[in-house]
Amino acid sequence: MSINIVPCLGQNGTAEEAAHFYTDAFANHTDTKILDLMRGPEGFSGTPGDVVSAQIMIANQGITLLNMGDSAQLTPAHSFLVNFDPSTDDQAREHLDQLWEVITKDGQILMPLDAYPFAEHYGWAMDKYGVGWQLMLTKPEGDPRPHLIPSLLFTGEQPKAAAALDLYKSALPFEQGALAIKPEDPTGEGIMFTDFKLADLWMSAMDGGPDHKFGFANGFSYMVWCDTQEQVDEIWEKLSAVPEAEQCGWLQDEFGLSWQILPKGLGEKVAQPGGFEKMMQMKKIDINEF
Repeated sequence: MSINIVPCLGQNGTAEEAAHFYTDAFANHTDTKILDLMRGPEGFSGTPGDVVSAQIMIANQGITLLNMGDSAQLTPAHSFLVNFDPSTDDQAREHLDQLWEVITKDGQILMPLDAYPFAEHYGWAMDKYGVGWQLMLTKPEGDPRPHLIPSLLFTGEQPKAAAALDLYKSALPFEQGALAIKPEDPTGEGIMFTDFKLADLWMSAMDGGPDHKFGFANGFSYMVWCDTQEQVDEIWEKLSAVPEAEQCGWLQDEFGLSWQILPKGLGEKVAQPGGFEKMMQMKKIDINEF
């Protein structure tokens, strides 16, 4: 049995537009394309036939863009780390610069493209859809990583990242990657950077300190596709910490991260007459109730 995790980006009616924007921006990367545009079924709160979500592939990483209306919120606590590796791309720096120009147009620069102690060429920005991107020229040594990695920035009371990883390790298949502890942290637990594999998805995380005025938001969630209802039940029990956030498969953990815990085959059930309305009445999805 397998579990698949897909990052999900909330959009305010721009899922189809953003799908074209991202696939065009990464057009020179292999395995980049629009996979599917899902349109609203009967019972959908919008106009039936409107695009509800877009499934895209960027550099072999699946991403869902979901129209959530004006309830979708995105913050710098979520971003994608994009690795440009000169050992596999002799134009890595040029490709990074090209993507930076696209991402920053009508966006917001958080850290300008420059040399930093941790990278000779790096920049962090949020694009015009509110999605964060960290573009980095990576060093060739070390174990290979995917080109695109979702990144978590834990803010507020510190440290948090280590405890969060312990939680996720208890709920999902987990593989530890690199780990760098902040040398100045008196607890010895503050994470400067780590990457890890959660089920089939490589992710990264860091402790950002208490001064940031933002945290995780519902506009960036993780869709956890489970083979069985038993997996849905077990993961839900371990992760859900905010009862009022539970709705049609969505939950929020104790660190504020949003998850969608979903049984495979849900799409077929929702497409049946009355299926969408039934799903919207659920908190945890029970595939046996359809």
